[in-house]
Amino acid sequence: MLLYKRFEEMPTRVTIESQFEPVVNLPYPAITICTPNQMTLTSLKDLKRSLVVTLKNRAKDSPYSGSNLKLGRLCASSLKLHVYRDGNLTIDLEATLPLLLGFTQLMTNLDLTVLRHLQDLFEANRYTIPEVMGALPQSCDRFLKRCFLEGVLYDNCAELFQPILTGHGYCCAFNNLYMYNGKRCFWMVNLVGALGASYILAMLLYKRFEEMPTRVTIESQFEPVVNLPYPAITICTPNQMTLTSLKDLKRSLVDGNLTIDLEATLPLLLGFTQLMTNLDLTVLRHLQDLFEANRYTIPEVMGALPQSCDRFLKRCFLEGVLYDNCAELFQPILTGHGYCCAFNNLYMYNGKRNIAKPHFVNRTVNHVGVTHALVVVTDYEIRDAVPGTLLNAGAIRVMYTDWTEFPSDDETAIVDTRGESYHFLTATYTYCSDEVQSLPVWSRKCYFEDERFLPFFRSYHNSNCDHMCFVAAIRKACGCLPAYLPNVRTDDVCDITSIPCIIQVKQDMHSWLFDEYCECPRDCVSRKYRAELTMGNFKALKE
Repeated sequence: MLLYKRFEEMPTRVTIESQFEPVVNLPYPAITICTPNQMTLTSLKDLKRSLVVTLKNRAKDSPYSGSNLKLGRLCASSLKLHVYRDGNLTIDLEATLPLLLGFTQLMTNLDLTVLRHLQDLFEANRYTIPEVMGALPQSCDRFLKRCFLEGVLYDNCAELFQPILTGHGYCCAFNNLYMYNGKRCFWMVNLVGALGASYILAMLLYKRFEEMPTRVTIESQFEPVVNLPYPAITICTPNQMTLTSLKDLKRSLVDGNLTIDLEATLPLLLGFTQLMTNLDLTVLRHLQDLFEANRYTIPEVMGALPQSCDRFLKRCFLEGVLYDNCAELFQPILTGHGYCCAFNNLYMYNGKRNIAKPHFVNRTVNHVGVTHALVVVTDYEIRDAVPGTLLNAGAIRVMYTDWTEFPSDDETAIVDTRGESYHFLTATYTYCSDEVQSLPVWSRKCYFEDERFLPFFRSYHNSNCDHMCFVAAIRKACGCLPAYLPNVRTDDVCDITSIPCIIQVKQDMHSWLFDEYCECPRDCVSRKYRAELTMGNFKALKE
């Protein structure tokens, strides 16, 4: 009966079609930029000069006579009123023209008599309100000094932006159907354009229906999050090379060239995850030989030098419970951004390499609300950082993924460490019906986790596929594999001499996007998380 009642109230189900498509050949959005200078001094000065000249010459014979004389023409760049005999010339325009901002802004204490006199002045000289509103503000030519689009410099931004009147006043619009022509909108042109766009849209929809007659939709519902799995939250320390770890490493080195200045050369290892320049291959070779002589692998070095999770995470709370030892909640992990600490993630770093945890059981939500949220107190110990190795100016990177995914940048935030931040997460769960599951992959354009094998990862995810795109590029260009891959053979990991090659691949990644590994359809079943941040600065408490 409840289902029947619901059907009576809403017999048609409203669905939202959600698809991920490449943006190439898609139209640019219309971007409208509004100048805050909606009434320039230049316009007022031009007006004053024109009135003075006119008043001095009123006694002389003017070729302009009769009731058809007018104030000249208002143009989009400045207001030039040549007053001859029409209108009330005693009006203080500098005091009254700002009242025109009332068309777009909230104003009080308006004098109707003054407004009436101003209106009579413009009517007597045959000026419309759109003309006046387009003439007084700062023009787009003066507001937009320089524009770039797709790497091309436009000294004259008028090639990209056109003036337009909006509910917020005079603005400059990019890639918009509408524009301000100095007088009024060409409604007929707009109507024809709208009809043409409607025809094109109808044809595109018809072509799409021919290619995929079955539509994939996502039912939009709001559900309680209790008993759902927690997201995997990965927090990366900006201190990726500590003085303490450097001293410990020095003591452990007994073979090889021990005269190398490790404090000066070890920061070069950041090239595995960061962009660097002016790398000396000879120094990199000596450093690699030193680690090989002491039987150190690259994953071991990358896990030994950064600040550990025990020192980075000072205190943790979850669902109102205090954890003095955050190791009960967070595990170390090597990522594309270096050494991080992961909560509720399938993958972890075991001191040798990243692995998938055996018999891992993910945490589920038992309580909701701020008082039961995950709270972490961090300290990246800036005084213990090797000079020149602190990342992001000390800011912390936070990544949000599903617990079955390897940490990725699909949803990430950079958080200032000199304050407190609240991360409000919104989870979106997408699933497919049995009918959609029966469709071929080329029709539904998505993968279930067991439909495509990804090396090193347990299941298919769009984000894991993106990682494999980068991995394939590194393997082809450098002949090795990144150190953070789960269950990677240490003999296949890129050594220190491969750092310049890795950096070059990152800089030219666009040329590798056509690899078969880079075709990454969306997940048919997925949990995605979106974060909204609210941050407070502790320094403000002292001021």
